[in-house]
Amino acid sequence: MSNIDKYNDIINLPHHVSKKHPKMSLQARAAQFAPFAALTRI
Repeated sequence: MSNIDKYNDIINLPHHVSKKHPKMSLQARAAQFAPFAALTRI
């Protein structure tokens, strides 16, 4: 059994969109993950 076969039952399901939580803006998402950028620089 290949890895893809394990997920055949969910592979074509529609993407879930929350009715409770609004989509995070790109700017807000970038700000949330910005602190991790300092860990990747040499």
